[in-house]
Amino acid sequence: MKNIKNIIKRGCLFGMIIFVANIFPMRMTEVGKKSLQSYIQKQKKREKQYFIYEMNDESNGIWVDKELAQKCKTIKAMAEDYGGETNIPLNIPIHTIKLVFGILDNKTDQHNLSFEELIDVANACNFLDVPTDKMNAVLVEIKEVIDQSDVENIVVNQVLKKLHPDLQKVLFVNISDYLKDCIIKKYVQDRGKSLVGHSASVGSVAMNSDGTKMISGCYIDQPKKNVILWDMNDPNNIFSHDILDNCGIGLVAISPDGKYAIGDSSRHWGNYLWNISDPNNITYKRFKTNLKGFSPDSKNFFGGALTIRDVNDPDKITSKQTLISHGYIFSKVFSPNGKLMAGTESHDYLKVWDISSAEINNHGYEKSKQEDLGGILYLAFSPDSKSIVSCGNKLILWDISDLHNITSAVLVDNIADLNIGRVGINSRSDIYSMILSHDGKKIALGYWNGFMLLDINNPHNRVRVECGHVHSMVFTPNDRQIVTGGKFRRVLLEEYLILWTLLTDEEEALLNQIKNYNANQVRLIYQLCLQSSKKQSIVLKKDSEEYQIFMTLPEDMRKLLTDLFLPKGWFSGWW
Repeated sequence: MKNIKNIIKRGCLFGMIIFVANIFPMRMTEVGKKSLQSYIQKQKKREKQYFIYEMNDESNGIWVDKELAQKCKTIKAMAEDYGGETNIPLNIPIHTIKLVFGILDNKTDQHNLSFEELIDVANACNFLDVPTDKMNAVLVEIKEVIDQSDVENIVVNQVLKKLHPDLQKVLFVNISDYLKDCIIKKYVQDRGKSLVGHSASVGSVAMNSDGTKMISGCYIDQPKKNVILWDMNDPNNIFSHDILDNCGIGLVAISPDGKYAIGDSSRHWGNYLWNISDPNNITYKRFKTNLKGFSPDSKNFFGGALTIRDVNDPDKITSKQTLISHGYIFSKVFSPNGKLMAGTESHDYLKVWDISSAEINNHGYEKSKQEDLGGILYLAFSPDSKSIVSCGNKLILWDISDLHNITSAVLVDNIADLNIGRVGINSRSDIYSMILSHDGKKIALGYWNGFMLLDINNPHNRVRVECGHVHSMVFTPNDRQIVTGGKFRRVLLEEYLILWTLLTDEEEALLNQIKNYNANQVRLIYQLCLQSSKKQSIVLKKDSEEYQIFMTLPEDMRKLLTDLFLPKGWFSGWW
């Protein structure tokens, strides 16, 4: 009833104003006319706005354009429920309301807000159901404040506790990744399983898409086991089939469907295409052209020259496409979606070819800068084919979502900063291989004395495994294991191919359960991870709130956290 009266009152008032303006225009002063026109314009503007105010205090509110306000799904629904009423009450302090719409209108910078204001804004945004990008921007800012230690104790911080529990879990959604990194750092060095078969350094290793078959190639020229096919169906019972034993193979590749494998003999005439469909009856053909790698659909491969060849019929391999370059192309790779090829021209240019249609850009798209690009040696596509990681003297992430405007972000400005080079030797020359995990989160670098894992979103987060020369690497499809080929010395034995377990099935299952934990439990685990990353002393006093929350965790999680973060013997015998 109140809404109807307000509408009638406004209509009568506006009609009277128009009547007065039309009947008495000659009797009004110029100042009066301007004031009247201004008032009329303001009234018309108000028709396109909502008056949003703090509940029970209609005098304490702000006018907001309807288009902006309706970005909040809650306000849009409230306006519809009120029958088009322009006055919208919210059970939110007016100061917070102003901040929320300032952020929505890009007039308020969340970087300038206090931690308390950020928490209030996040809760308000959650209630109002604002666009996801705006909600995420506020949560990212809260997370940065926490990680920078402006909030020292995450568990007992009273301001953080005010954040809606669901938002707290979103805030620390990457907690499983933090724990995974801690697990890898703690255990990976002792989780290497030697795959016995080669008698000299393994220069190349590759795996098919489902991880059931793997091929490895050895440099040695003597009549020993040079190329081996590995049956990976049962990780606890891996067995091998010898493919070649009379010539050194510098590079091997396997088709994603596991039907074919290729080997490039850099020292002798002979490049091989093996049919490995039946591991007990392996056949092969030899070619003059260099064979390098397979396309994702297993129907094509590319050779040493920029030529894509059709391998549908192994007895009649034909040249399908030839790409154009002004210099020698290194590090050629297919994109996961099969639509692109990338390479580096003379190590100084990134080139990307669109091979998805008949009207191919044979010349490719290229990206170069006046400054040093780091002498690119290795390339790897992201899983979505929208970006590329390159490695040389620099580690660079390239955005190729728009081939006409390739952009880049430097992840590591100088590989020497990783401290994996030998003293007095060019750091780049000590990097032997680079790969990207299937989930696109981890970069693996093989070098003269081991391998290193880096977070693509936080390259400062690194795990180093020192084991010997790592010439080649491959992740298993689930990224829980990595195989390294090279020449290693562990204990007193020389090993050439090692399967490293980064995360066990049991650990994976345990981390997957975190999404079911409550906000208090999640805050505690994140606090332990953060303290550990900053090398802070971690103590759980028996009568503390942290200890009480710790005891609510499942037993297997308590055991894991104790082993990862707490002093040895801290909880011995208390299980």
